[in-house]
Amino acid sequence: MRDLMKHNPDFTVHDIKFLKIGRHFRLGAGAKLIVGRNEEENNTLSELANVNDLSFWPINRKGPLGIGRGVFDKSLIDIASCIIVKYSDRQQTNNQVEIGYRRNFATSSGSIITCPAEEDLLDRLRI
Repeated sequence: MRDLMKHNPDFTVHDIKFLKIGRHFRLGAGAKLIVGRNEEENNTLSELANVNDLSFWPINRKGPLGIGRGVFDKSLIDIASCIIVKYSDRQQTNNQVEIGYRRNFATSSGSIITCPAEEDLLDRLRI
């Protein structure tokens, strides 16, 4: 709640609903990533996502849905994708996973092939 009040003083009840689910990461002053822990949380995140949120998901692998809230540039998309890979099912021989991303309800999307985030990065960003 402190992070929400600090970075979004005009928060709403809708914003508070996000606090109850997933893993939360502060990627920058204006950007946050919420990662589902299971299928139920992935579904809830999908339902709560706003039109301006970014969705992240593993392509051709099982894994979490991530919802990015705020302003995401290329470097933050890269970081968010690495976090999604960290919590995705990976093959032992190849740690790289393709992560798809798009603005919710947008018709165009992008993807990135990346490796999992390191534990120290997760520790620094985890709320």
